[in-house]
Amino acid sequence: MAALSAIRCNPDLAAKYRQLVECGKPPKVALVAVMRKLLLLANVLLRDDRPDTPLMCEIAHAGASNVARRARHFFVVTRRQGA
Repeated sequence: MAALSAIRCNPDLAAKYRQLVECGKPPKVALVAVMRKLLLLANVLLRDDRPDTPLMCEIAHAGASNVARRARHFFVVTRRQGA
């Protein structure tokens, strides 16, 4: 149920679901992929004790080094600003 809600409400996960379905994956397989992404996101958020932000979602999905650098920069700047 959480994955279905995420597909409807989270633009990043909805785009991933549509991409998988358009590439020929069955809808249930795409849904399970969204479930896995939600699980990875939840793990990252709990592990790092961080709030849910679009950038965190991007980190959980991509795993690319430039995304990680952007994330570190984002959180350093946020801490300096006192937010």
